Amino acid sequence: MRIRWWWLTIAVLLAACGPHTFAGVVGDPPPPAGDFTLIDQTGADFKLSDLTGKWVLMAYGYTHCPDVCPLTLSILRDVKKALGAQANQLEVVFVTIDPERDTAEIMGKYVAHFDKTFKALTGTPEQIAVAARAYNARYEKAVSTPAVGYAMNHTAFIYLIDPQFRLRVTFPFGVKAEEITSDGKDLMQAEKK
Repeated sequence: MRIRWWWLTIAVLLAACGPHTFAGVVGDPPPPAGDFTLIDQTGADFKLSDLTGKWVLMAYGYTHCPDVCPLTLSILRDVKKALGAQANQLEVVFVTIDPERDTAEIMGKYVAHFDKTFKALTGTPEQIAVAARAYNARYEKAVSTPAVGYAMNHTAFIYLIDPQFRLRVTFPFGVKAEEITSDGKDLMQAEKK
């Protein structure tokens, strides 16, 4: 009877040590990340590829978003906290899809509510369109109401870019902070090998 339990224990340990299952869509091989230039919260030009050498988590959204964007930024804040000492290897980038209302100053104040180290990017409508196309992010102005103005319908993915500026994982809306953290740690560990 002891031998059976011993084999079961080995089987469980081997299963636990198997290949990592990712919470998002993984590029195999990973494609180059899309690059663009926008304006950061300080008003300076910011080129996404300037973050080469860092891990990047990026999302698109807007400051008037009632639910999806605050939830996404909360998740990204939690991922950064959960990474502990590895958090210094990560940059979080939030790109507006509503440049009409989201100035650099407004974007800066908005992301600072979640984490003061987050990068907030805006630009002209044309620049935002280029930045969104680089990741197939979709957005459109929705019907407006007198009470709240207009809303924006938009893609709610989170993109993980590696230090070689390759798109590694695209996470769907609804992914948990623990799942992103697990995927990030697995990739960071593999990068060290």
